[in-house]
Amino acid sequence: MVTGQRSYDTHERIGKLQQIVDDEHATEALRADAARALVAIDDGAPVKPALRAVTAHLHAVDGSATPSELEQLAKEALARVKADSRSKRRARPAHGIGTDTVKLPVRAFVLQWADLKDWWLRFDVNEIAAELTDEQSDEFEATIAGTVEFAAALRGLRSQTQAIAR
Repeated sequence: MVTGQRSYDTHERIGKLQQIVDDEHATEALRADAARALVAIDDGAPVKPALRAVTAHLHAVDGSATPSELEQLAKEALARVKADSRSKRRARPAHGIGTDTVKLPVRAFVLQWADLKDWWLRFDVNEIAAELTDEQSDEFEATIAGTVEFAAALRGLRSQTQAIAR
C-alpha cells in the first residue's frame, strides 16, 4: 500500500528466482544467473528485470526462445556488461585486491558455497588431470590456496567473536 505497487508480485518473482537457484535439475549457469540476480536484488536492483533476464536465459537454454527474444537477450546482456563495467570503476575496492574487485554481501558467499557443495563429486579427476592446461591448473591451485587462507582467517575471526560473546 505504501509504494502503490503489488508487493505480492515482487515476492512471487523473488520466489521464482530462489526456486531456480534451488533446482538441482537446472544447469549450473542458470542457477548461477539466478543467484547473481538475487544478490543484485539484495543490493537494490529492480526485481522484474532480473527475473526477465534469468527467464530469457532459461528459454535460450531450453530452445523455446524466438530469434527476436534471443536478440533482445543479447542486447540486455551487453547493456548489463557495460553497466557492470561502469559500476565496478565506481565501487569500493576490496582490501588487498585490485581496484576492480567489489566486496559481495554475505548472501552471495552463502549461495556460492551452497552451489559448490560436493563439487568434486561432479567431475572425473582423471579426465580433468588429462585435459587441464598448466595455466588452468595454476589458476585452480591459486584458488585453493586463497580459499584455504580465507578459511583460516574466517575461523580465527569467528573464534574471536564467539569468545567475546561468551
